[in-house]
Amino acid sequence: MKIGSCMTIANFILPTIIEKFQGVCKSTPTKIIVDNARSIENMLCKNEIDLGLIEGVVYNEELERIPFSSYELVVVCSNKHKFVKENSIMLNELVKEKLLLREKGSSIRDIFDSALLLHDIRVNPSWTSVNSQVLIEAAKKNLGITVLPKVLVENEIDLGNLIEVNVNELNLSNVNNIVFYKGKVQTNSFKELVNIIKNIV
Repeated sequence: MKIGSCMTIANFILPTIIEKFQGVCKSTPTKIIVDNARSIENMLCKNEIDLGLIEGVVYNEELERIPFSSYELVVVCSNKHKFVKENSIMLNELVKEKLLLREKGSSIRDIFDSALLLHDIRVNPSWTSVNSQVLIEAAKKNLGITVLPKVLVENEIDLGNLIEVNVNELNLSNVNNIVFYKGKVQTNSFKELVNIIKNIV
């Protein structure tokens, strides 16, 4: 069973999924590929993987999508940033700052860009990275502001290293989806994997 997963799902949910799956389907080998959402969609359409775990919008109409959980995205800055003194800021104040963002094609970036487009805003980030931890470390050094899943930054917020910024007119959340090709032959192990994922959270 070849499984593609977005990075946030891979960090927090996928190991538990695979552990449970291997406990039930002991004779079914698994291969895991972690990449961004658009790459996983492409792999599914080329039949290079059996199933994808994709955060956010699924663009290809040839793919079946089953939502199974969601998470909140937050805007965070260093405890030394000027926004620490503000109860909330306007969206136009946020986009004037140096932004530390995930790469285009990642679901996190797609959700943020889509929210900005509703206000006819486009941004040119100071940093772009495929690795969320890079953005966290840069934000801690007060090199800019980042937008990431709350689950990724909760520990740094609890420690006081990062501060959550409340931005008016900006509510960000992402849906996690099981995704597979609509014509996919569903074996017993495939069905078992889908069932495990649907009941994981």
